Amino acid sequence: MSWFRRNWLTKRRHHPSPLESITVEVFERAAISEGFTIDEAQREAIGALMASAEHGFYLWGPVGCGKSWILNVYYDAISSSRKRRVHFHEFFHQLHQAITKNGNSIERALDELLNEVDVLCFDEFHVHDVGDSTFIRRMLLALFARPIRLIVTSNYPPDGLLPNPLFHDMFLPTIEVIAEKLEVLEIRGTRDYRLDSEHTQGFSSGVWMSPGTAAQYRELGLSTHGASSAATVNVSGRLLNVVQADHELLWFRFSDLCEAETGSSDYLDLAARHPTWLISDIPSLTELDREPAQRFANLIDVLYDRQILVTFIATVPIHELTPTSRGPLDIDRTISRLSQLRHHNESILKNNGDSCKGENDQAGRCGIPPAEIRGTSKPVLKIFASLPSDARARSRELSAPPHPLGVWIAAINGGFFAALNIAPVPISGTLTGTFSNCWQQNL
Repeated sequence: MSWFRRNWLTKRRHHPSPLESITVEVFERAAISEGFTIDEAQREAIGALMASAEHGFYLWGPVGCGKSWILNVYYDAISSSRKRRVHFHEFFHQLHQAITKNGNSIERALDELLNEVDVLCFDEFHVHDVGDSTFIRRMLLALFARPIRLIVTSNYPPDGLLPNPLFHDMFLPTIEVIAEKLEVLEIRGTRDYRLDSEHTQGFSSGVWMSPGTAAQYRELGLSTHGASSAATVNVSGRLLNVVQADHELLWFRFSDLCEAETGSSDYLDLAARHPTWLISDIPSLTELDREPAQRFANLIDVLYDRQILVTFIATVPIHELTPTSRGPLDIDRTISRLSQLRHHNESILKNNGDSCKGENDQAGRCGIPPAEIRGTSKPVLKIFASLPSDARARSRELSAPPHPLGVWIAAINGGFFAALNIAPVPISGTLTGTFSNCWQQNL
């Protein structure tokens, strides 16, 4: 026995676990690089996570407390490729498909999805549907029977899953299994870190505009106010009505997306194909039935997880979208994520109305030769004129024109996200080069 133990320890020294190199300092460096300091609640959870490389963990806490950030830093620090991080919505959808493909065998389905995976990370784990709860129990039991370390984040403690009092008792055996197999860590923070967003990348660089006037559409460079859904997009063999759907932009009216029979699997499919979205005609959720409101909340989960750049055009500002007591499930998380967006309740350019008039004025005010100005839309020129002079000076790089929506976002983000390279209206190469350089040099 002593020989076996020495031999086993020697092998361990020669083949260290990819988890052993992860320390609290990894998280501290990541926090510093993102401009914040780890708070005590986060530090306590990180310490517990680092204390053992063997147990699975269930991290839960209020919206915006840093659960997903901790999970993402941990995942990125794992040196092995034998890992997978996935939003629970997405894994649930993939598992259903794999089970159908594998003759209703959950074991063969998991073999397909988790082949050579040692660490599995679920973000935003939740159980609301009683029909799903039975399937989730089967899935968890099958996962716990495998040599896989499971890390889960949730807004709910285990005993808060499937909160509907009519069905909660049915889920208690599964809750007991979770508590037995996973170490439960609560992050007790009261601060929503999402509200500190600098709006510089992905979902948080998008815009929430209200009330969606014709002038606001024009300022986005969109010529059609109250656009009709004249096109279609294929999703899982079904056609959904859209205003625009191509490699440049996916533009849905709210009713065509959330009042239709759509689900998270559809949103995942669309997000994989279209990195830039516009959703218009969004009403107050208090005006809707429960199902369209819940679809909107599920849509935000997917767009946020996929870090899709979205412009929302709504009839109301975010704080009037819905009372939290009457909203869809997990509405607190939805509002927290939407709060990362830039909010514009009226024209951001109303004071720039005289910035670009005739061609000579445009050349003088915007610093662009008149020959470059011809064909450029006036809203785009107003935005360009509002940028700092040193940003306007960088003007000779690219020739592919960006969509005016991208230019508008670039202007309000200080020039970060302009070169979207999508072009329903003519814009000069000079402007494109200016905004591309602004983006690349973080102006």
